[in-house]
Amino acid sequence: MVELGIIHDEGRFHAKTVHGEAELLYRIEGVKMTVYRTFVPEEDRHEGIAKALMDEAVKYADSNSLVIIPACEYANSYMGAKAKGDAGKDGVPHSPQ
Repeated sequence: MVELGIIHDEGRFHAKTVHGEAELLYRIEGVKMTVYRTFVPEEDRHEGIAKALMDEAVKYADSNSLVIIPACEYANSYMGAKAKGDAGKDGVPHSPQ
């Protein structure tokens, strides 16, 4: 995967990809940071882009003493894999073979 230039705007992390733009949307209420949408263009999926966006969101949450509430499928998978320590480059747990 090429290095992404992830940009953080209020409520959004985003980056240009080969085929468009990837984004992660969140809202903050008190100490809760709810990640409610992640999107990566179909042609750019499975390259670790969504994981890179989530990694940035986690860094932001940690540095601001926020708790991440995963409210979309990818964020939920990422946080579950992170807790188990078995995430692959796409942030999703790998099934035993």
